[in-house]
Amino acid sequence: MDEEHKPDLESVEKYPAPARTADGMGSKTSKRPHNFEPVGPDYYRTKRSFHPFLIIVVLLLLAAAAIYWFLIRAQPVKAPVKSSSAATSQSSNTSANATTHYDSSNFNLGFDYPKNWKLSDIAGSGKLTLVSTPMQLKTANGQTITGQAVLLMRDTTQPLSEFTKGNATAVADSEKISYAKPTQTQRANTYISFLNYASSSTTGLDGVYVTGDAGYQKDQAVPSTDIVKIQPVIDVTFLKCSDSKCTGTGTPLTLSLTAWNDANFSKPVKSVLQSLSIQ
Repeated sequence: MDEEHKPDLESVEKYPAPARTADGMGSKTSKRPHNFEPVGPDYYRTKRSFHPFLIIVVLLLLAAAAIYWFLIRAQPVKAPVKSSSAATSQSSNTSANATTHYDSSNFNLGFDYPKNWKLSDIAGSGKLTLVSTPMQLKTANGQTITGQAVLLMRDTTQPLSEFTKGNATAVADSEKISYAKPTQTQRANTYISFLNYASSSTTGLDGVYVTGDAGYQKDQAVPSTDIVKIQPVIDVTFLKCSDSKCTGTGTPLTLSLTAWNDANFSKPVKSVLQSLSIQ
């Protein structure tokens, strides 16, 4: 007899029969894996659409970019405007530093000087004067006052009245300066000496003299015979002003021994002396 056919148990366990419903019919959903969860009908449509808040943010960013590009970035950069006070200060400094050149036929020499200084060179007078604008000067007793520097050139007809009481005294070592544009008949440099007159009641600086090749040490006597060897005699003395604008007649002034160290005072005076050009 043929062998009785036995069911394949392995196949049965591997492929179980579909579950029965209450009505005995097999459910079609029973073929889905037990961990698969059904999704709602709007699932895919929700995942693929933009959130309204994101749309608003994007629009705001685009608007901000447009404002920056057309209203801010497009504006030309304006140069900074200087204040009127700064402009006035710069203008006054330029005016104070401006110089002019003068050639004297009476003394056969020329020099540069600040435009706002006052020059007098009268033919036959035997002297030339150049008076500075008001400046702050330190006196021998330590006070700071408003005064003026006076450059004086004298020919042989003019007396040296400041030496009538005797020799002057050097209150500092002489300083050698170089001429800016010396001529062929002119030395390349000269000494300037710092003198205190015998007639002065205060020890200090009474005058700065061009002394040529002669230099002096501090406390050394300086006779008038040395001074007249340089022609014309060129010196710078000082006046105390009667008012802040120096409109009246000034009085002779003795400066502090350290006054020459103040560049605001000494630099313009020294520049005039260095610019001397002998014809």
